[in-house]
Amino acid sequence: MKTVIRIIITVAATVVLTGCTEKGYKQIDGLWYWVKWDEGGGQKILLQDVDISSFRVIDGELALDKDSVWDSGAVHFPVNTANVEFLGRSWVKDEKKVFQRNGQPGEVPGLNAKEFKEIHPKVFSDGKRFFIDSQEVGLDEAQIFMTSPKATPRPKTPRLPPPGPVFAPATSSLTPEATSANVEKVK
Repeated sequence: MKTVIRIIITVAATVVLTGCTEKGYKQIDGLWYWVKWDEGGGQKILLQDVDISSFRVIDGELALDKDSVWDSGAVHFPVNTANVEFLGRSWVKDEKKVFQRNGQPGEVPGLNAKEFKEIHPKVFSDGKRFFIDSQEVGLDEAQIFMTSPKATPRPKTPRLPPPGPVFAPATSSLTPEATSANVEKVK
């Protein structure tokens, strides 16, 4: 009996201490939302300017429609989704633009999208500018990182083309962060 009580207390304490966080994309009444639940409650953010017929979820944080890649529901990148590539956890690109997902999300001006690639695990470059994950660094620092024993190789992130027909290049712009007009408290 004491063992059963200890197990129950351990499980209950684990749930309370770790919290219950759930987030992701959800379709409700034909509209797409970014839904986030945590121990304090939840909220759902209505995604603006979504092409509902082509919208699909790639993973817990990324989704795409015919004109954009969506990241955690609040930010989207207008790209040609027929040619979109996901580089590591920090970058999204098409044939014309490169977008940073971490730090200050958005298009990184001045990068050559055709040449931008992962040149070493966690090191990205267009041949002129260098980044370790999403942090811009000089060539010397990138070379030191690449020769460091801590810079262990990892598998390349695969290119994920959307199913169906090829779509036209995007013409929309970035949507604003969640506003009171598109955020609801979930009960």
